Amino acid sequence: MKSRLVGVFVVACLAAMLSGPAAVATSSVTAQPISNAQRVAHGEVSTLNWSGYAVYKDGTTFSHVSADWIQPTIAPGACAKEKLQLAAFFVGIDGYNSNSVEQIGTDSDCFNGNPIYYAWYEMYPAPVTVLNCAVQGGDSIHADVQYNSGSTFTLTLTVNGNSCFSGPVTAPGTPARSSAEFVAEAPGTGNHFWPLANFQHVTFSNASITGGRRSGDIDSRSWSHDSITMVDRGRNTTTIKAQPGDLNTAGDGFTIDWVSS
Repeated sequence: MKSRLVGVFVVACLAAMLSGPAAVATSSVTAQPISNAQRVAHGEVSTLNWSGYAVYKDGTTFSHVSADWIQPTIAPGACAKEKLQLAAFFVGIDGYNSNSVEQIGTDSDCFNGNPIYYAWYEMYPAPVTVLNCAVQGGDSIHADVQYNSGSTFTLTLTVNGNSCFSGPVTAPGTPARSSAEFVAEAPGTGNHFWPLANFQHVTFSNASITGGRRSGDIDSRSWSHDSITMVDRGRNTTTIKAQPGDLNTAGDGFTIDWVSS
């Protein structure tokens, strides 16, 4: 996710009633594809803004991706006052080797010393849409991106089994549908990335993918998959920010650990 830096980034917390949504409205914030990915080993890449897993295969177009996760809770005392720290979690199609992303997910952020949680979707490069539903740390999230036809997808997100959003959304342009991914993201502006909020860890489970005429999990033989480690590359050192673990024995889940901001 990215925004204009020049002092115009605005985050407005929406006050929550007991039965109403606790969300966050963001100004000029959008999601973006993977940034500056570098191959570090077979099946492993590092990048500046993503951590997780992506699947892809030459000649295969992806039409569906879904997964579950528990909304990460910001570590106690991790939100420094007057410091913006952001962490987004999503499932999506595209963005790994294309310039668009069709995605839906949630955030665990720090704003003005306090943790804030909310849900959103985005059809990059169109702007983000914040969803009007309550999200808190520890909630059970299910997210689904289904390609329909043309440039139209059905995006679905549930919170604790209750519908947050489900509906058709049109992507700008013609989506490549060349990958599917499960990601924790560091929002940024161009090649500048905001500090990654200390979300502790997030576990994706029940990952499901359809590519071409085949459906399977991340570890399916129908496509290749890469693990993605988020890093900060300095002149002489590379610092890990978030790192995924190995796939589970079913091949449909994994955990991403926060390491540094």
